[in-house]
Amino acid sequence: MERRIIKGEEVVSYTRAEFVRAFRPDGKGYIFVDDEQVAAFREVLCDLCNFEIVQPEDDPDRLVVHVLANNAWCEKCFNEWLEGEN
Repeated sequence: MERRIIKGEEVVSYTRAEFVRAFRPDGKGYIFVDDEQVAAFREVLCDLCNFEIVQPEDDPDRLVVHVLANNAWCEKCFNEWLEGEN
């Protein structure tokens, strides 16, 4: 895990496993509609593009989930934001 201030925003970056431990004590994410749970899932999805965030098998320590303003971003969306495209 790495905590930084970038563009005046706090960014916390995690490996996929660290993210799951920090935000999903039971290993699942949940979708709620009108305060009612309608789905549970184990995938980690980018809150911007909805792609699944996976940990590269050959790089288990790579920080692949970037949390900014309570949203989980994949590397592509995070890098676009860094470059001013998002």
